[in-house]
Amino acid sequence: MCWCGRWSAGWCARTRHQEARQVRDLRLAELQQDPEADWKPVGELLAVRGPRHHQEVVRLLDDLAALADRDGTTSAFTERYARSSPPTERRRP
Repeated sequence: MCWCGRWSAGWCARTRHQEARQVRDLRLAELQQDPEADWKPVGELLAVRGPRHHQEVVRLLDDLAALADRDGTTSAFTERYARSSPPTERRRP
């Protein structure tokens, strides 16, 4: 029995997957209106040190990448990401 009381745990997993897909489709629809608006926080959050904003940056970049893939503009996404990423520092031994 599943934690929700239904007999099929597979049903719950499919339902959660469908709900997550619907939420993501809504985010992508909003993002498609003005994708440039989400690049600004990406750049700002990438500049912040530490793992504090990691999940938010990953979600934003994942959504932007999915939108670029859907629109066939993955090369533009890659170039934009390369420009927004802060340079990495090399540590001396």
